[in-house]
Amino acid sequence: MQTLNQMIEVHANSKPDHLALTGFGGDFTYAQLRTESWKIANQLLADGFQKGTRFAIYTPNHSAAAVAQIGSLRMGGVWCNVNLKNSIVENIGVLDRGKCEVIFYHSVVENDVRQILT
Repeated sequence: MQTLNQMIEVHANSKPDHLALTGFGGDFTYAQLRTESWKIANQLLADGFQKGTRFAIYTPNHSAAAVAQIGSLRMGGVWCNVNLKNSIVENIGVLDRGKCEVIFYHSVVENDVRQILT
């Protein structure tokens, strides 16, 4: 069985121009997904994030959010699966149980994040 990272690498090498990710916000080929997710992973590491950092990505559905999630996992992060469709209380529970350390979020959900952090 392969990890997501391994699968992306295999397909980026064998099918670089094939569609890997599509959705609101644009499409990414396997080559683009590899490049962009590694940029995010390397920038997080350069900014001092460490393997095992627990993170959440709290955004509307968007292709760039998926790329950010993959990049965060590539650097060794642990994903706390919050969802805008959940109530604030449910998301707080997920963040607490996951011992989430960092929330990356889109500005359109800033008020929700303020409620979560109080």
